[in-house]
Amino acid sequence: MSSVHLDAIRGAAALVVLLGHTRDLFFSSFTAAFRAPEITAATLPFRHTTSSVSIGNEAVIIFFVLSGYLVGGSAIRDVRNQRWSWKRYLIQRTTRLWVVLLPALLLGVAVDHLGLQLFSGPHSIYSCAAGQTLVPCNLAQRLSPRVVAANVFFLQTILVDTAGSNNALWSLANEFWYYLAFPMCLLALEPSESKSRRALYVVTLLTLGMFVGRNIFLLFFVWLLGALIYVLPLKIPRRVLPVATYLVAAAFPLSVLLVRQSQLSRYAAEWVVALSFCVLLYVVLHSTGPAKEGVYTTVAGFFSRMSYSLYLVHLPVAVILCACFNSPWRPWDKSPLHLAAFLLLNVVLVAFAYLFYRIFEANTGVIRHAIFDPQKRPRMTSRIPDIDVSIG
Repeated sequence: MSSVHLDAIRGAAALVVLLGHTRDLFFSSFTAAFRAPEITAATLPFRHTTSSVSIGNEAVIIFFVLSGYLVGGSAIRDVRNQRWSWKRYLIQRTTRLWVVLLPALLLGVAVDHLGLQLFSGPHSIYSCAAGQTLVPCNLAQRLSPRVVAANVFFLQTILVDTAGSNNALWSLANEFWYYLAFPMCLLALEPSESKSRRALYVVTLLTLGMFVGRNIFLLFFVWLLGALIYVLPLKIPRRVLPVATYLVAAAFPLSVLLVRQSQLSRYAAEWVVALSFCVLLYVVLHSTGPAKEGVYTTVAGFFSRMSYSLYLVHLPVAVILCACFNSPWRPWDKSPLHLAAFLLLNVVLVAFAYLFYRIFEANTGVIRHAIFDPQKRPRMTSRIPDIDVSIG
């Protein structure tokens, strides 16, 4: 049952990112009137930004903790059982990321080029319309071959911008470098490794930390929280577990909302969200009973399986749809008609992402088998064979 709950959390986080972006494209903030005054740079000791944490950013923090638990936990298990293989691990991680990322990049670049050609007016969302903050003003420069190629190799936010209008790609750079760094941390502490190899891992980690920069480096400690949860024993007594589950499940969304109204720095707010989610995750992992078939299990599995595809393809498609129905760009009023159109738009985006998932992400296992054992030809499948999380 805990696996079903994790599916539900993962799918819900992907939907939150989708709704956060489409809300920004069509409406002003629903909660702006209740927000704390914007903080200044002087109050931000950790991040060089004056923006508060967004709901989409909070969802990505949840993805990072889940990734630390699942991917980090898998690495811990292999090292403990002396089954660690860099080759197998890197193939699993890169295929997981690239099978969706490469076609998503091509799709996003094509859609952005089409949008720039069709909607080039001075007040179009593609022309840096006044008041909107989601589509970058240097969109054309972000579509250059250099930027796109760097995004293929997870160098966005390190050496280049994210490709085109797909700002969601920022988190993949974090995810990929955490995938590299965490096994090095484990092996640097592994007594069975030689001293020279352990020293090499430490030097490589320090070099990697300087290369990726401060923001990516600092959020690695958030990712590590998930791996920490993996090694904690499950100690909540069974008699108090139902009450603890309901209390924590109710408290977590409340804490997320309160963080958004606070004057915390962005990095501090991310830590509050991460720690709050760790409590929820730890409690959820105690649900060790068998899962029952039903609507909850089916819906959770559906959105969980396609969450990575939904995360990567929704934004460029949402931007061009916004240009089609909201040109010249302006925030919509929150009338019933506009809210209904907004709901329909998100349904269309989910349906498109599901089609994309069926074509690419669902066959990740086929590609892995082809790499590991090219003599075998496994049938196409809609299931990814290992438990995994990437928002990447």
